Amino acid sequence: MEIRVPYQLLHGIYQITCVPTGKCYIGSAVELLKRWSDHRTGLCRQDHHNAHLQHAWNKHGEAAFEFSVLELCPVGYLIEREQAYIDARNPEFNICRQAYSTIGITHPIESCIRRGNSRRGKTHTPETRKRIGDLQRGKKRGPLSEEHKQKLRAARLGKYVSPETRQKLREANLGKKNGPPSEATRQKIAEKRRAYWERRKNDL
Repeated sequence: MEIRVPYQLLHGIYQITCVPTGKCYIGSAVELLKRWSDHRTGLCRQDHHNAHLQHAWNKHGEAAFEFSVLELCPVGYLIEREQAYIDARNPEFNICRQAYSTIGITHPIESCIRRGNSRRGKTHTPETRKRIGDLQRGKKRGPLSEEHKQKLRAARLGKYVSPETRQKLREANLGKKNGPPSEATRQKIAEKRRAYWERRKNDL
């Protein structure tokens, strides 16, 4: 597989192309090669967020996909430039037609029920749990990345909260204690988690 990117931490617009079909996916990233690595991880684990891309990956194999950089640009222009490329190239694998947004995506109720039923009662094998644990181990935890902040900001832009909703939120939060949970609350959380994992073990 060819990766035509000599950069590690540069931000810009990228394209993932299925060479046999010519179909592509366009996205943007603060760290280009890390984003490609994240895509490959999800696709190889069969849990990628894009069903079209996952289906093509399963059909043609990893070697059939090519990652390339379309443009390098400042972080503040990522969304704007990604949208320009989506509009101009109409990439077949992009489910969302608006950059960093799920606007316009709806799922029929029958599809939601079918998806829920297909997953109900399923558990990971010890080997799968270990593999997931190995992949997650060592990942950086802490403040949100600039890219994540941009996504959250874009998702909330233009949203309006009515006075009635504000009042409901205010009433729901009145009297709530802010700050770290109490010792009693921590004990309750720990007990619930222990009970959950005991049930998981019994299901194996």
